[in-house]
Order: sequence, then structure tokens, then C-alpha cells
Amino acid sequence: MAGSVVTADAAVLVDTDSRWALESRGLPSPHVRHLDVARAAHAALWRSGIGCDIAAPDADLSRYRLVVVPAVYVLTDAAAATLRRYTDGGGHLVVTFCSGIADESHRIRIGGYPGALRDILGIRAEEFHPLPPGTTARLSAATPTGAHGNLWTERLRAEGAEILARYADGVLAGLPAITRHCYGTGTAWYLSTLPDDDALDALLLEAASAAGVRPALPGAPPGVCVTRRHGNGARSWLFAVNHSDRAATLPAVGVDLITGREVTGTLELPPHGVAVIRDA
Repeated sequence: MAGSVVTADAAVLVDTDSRWALESRGLPSPHVRHLDVARAAHAALWRSGIGCDIAAPDADLSRYRLVVVPAVYVLTDAAAATLRRYTDGGGHLVVTFCSGIADESHRIRIGGYPGALRDILGIRAEEFHPLPPGTTARLSAATPTGAHGNLWTERLRAEGAEILARYADGVLAGLPAITRHCYGTGTAWYLSTLPDDDALDALLLEAASAAGVRPALPGAPPGVCVTRRHGNGARSWLFAVNHSDRAATLPAVGVDLITGREVTGTLELPPHGVAVIRDA
């Protein structure tokens, strides 16, 4: 496996300045934390079997098919331009609330929220409605039954974007909650709230599927982490880790390098078991 690499088609952006800015005083909610939202996005992709990189907002994103922007509150003009080029060139972008609000000097961008990304997203947030701890906002349409939002909501107006889900009750009832917008040859989703795990899984899986991002091993059961490493030639290796307390069955063909056994179509992985399959 010398020289083998793991390639990811998705990335979640993490930004130190946004982390510190959202934890400072004077913001609409003391409960929104950049890393918490980033972890939620990463966990949703993991549960769907989709590996992802962690990248900076101003990194070269051209190699990724899907990029998630999780509460990246501080966004430089250069980083905003990178995201604009990425989406315009065919990328698939998922942006959450509290993104693109301030510049690198922590100055609020004027012209409506999210100031740096409104044109990409085709929306305008007119008012913030943070949710107190322990409260949720019900969502309707295009989300799993019983879906709800956590942590944050917004009075949102679609300006060209398609509305995928609306708020189902409260002062925002009937208003957009989740949108999708075509920009250039790409697509940008906007989440004005943090959906519950099932809804977030479904939304990110839909975005990933639209972007052509597939799990490393389609059909892997929940709780099993699967990564594929590729060598210089056609050969690849499948790493499988069962994080659950239940035995798991995976489709695989090759040789288990840990046990030396031939795998002829089905791999039985015990609870907390590990396997490394050299593909046939």
C-alpha cells in the first residue's frame, strides 16, 4: 500500500476566524458555534458513507464536487470569489446560516444577508430569529416527516432560488427554510436552520448525489466507516471499521489482509471489527 492515497470528492470548510468571531459577545446568539455546525455536516456525510476533506475557505476547491460552508461567519472577498468561481464552474455548494455575514475585519457586510454569498444563493435573509436552547422549528415539504430545525431560523426571502422546505409554524410559518439555486453551471443550497440528523442526512445525500458524489461502498450499513485507498495502478484497498455494537455484512471481493482469508462477495464484520480488503 506504499504510495496509496485516499481521494475525497467532498469538503467541509473550517475557519479559525469564524470560530472565534461567533464565540464573541454581542452576536444574536451565544449558542451558534462554527465547529458545532461543521461537525454536524461532517457527521451527516459520514453517516451516509461519504468521505470528505477539511479545507480552508480560500483553498483551491476545484477538485471537489461538493463543498459545505458551515457557519463560516467571517468570509474574505477572496474566499467569496473562490466560492463564486467554484459554483459558477459547476460545483455544488451547501451553505448554512451565519455564513458570509462579516468580512475579515469583522465588519458586517451591507445589502442584506448573507452579504458575501447572496447572489450565489439567490436569497435574502431579512431578519435573524435564533432559537433558545431546547426549542425547535418544524419544517414542511421536501424533508422527512417530522423534520425540524435547531439552533437558528431566519426570515428568508427567495430571490430566484427554489424553495425546498418551509417553516411549518410560529412567526415564520410558510416562509422559506431551505432553498436551492442554480448559479452558472453549478448549484447552491441554503440552510437557514440546522435540520435534525435525519433531515440533514437526507439533504446532504441529495446534494451529494446531484454532484455525482458516491459512498466509498454503496450499501454499507450505518455505523460502518469505509474508505478506499488507490495505488498508482488499478489496484485499490478497502478499509472497513465497524463502530457499532452489531455485526455488519458488506459487499466485497478480494483478500482480507488482516486474516488472510479470501472474500468472495460478502464480508462479515463483527462488532467493532476491522478489515482491510485488497481488491481482486
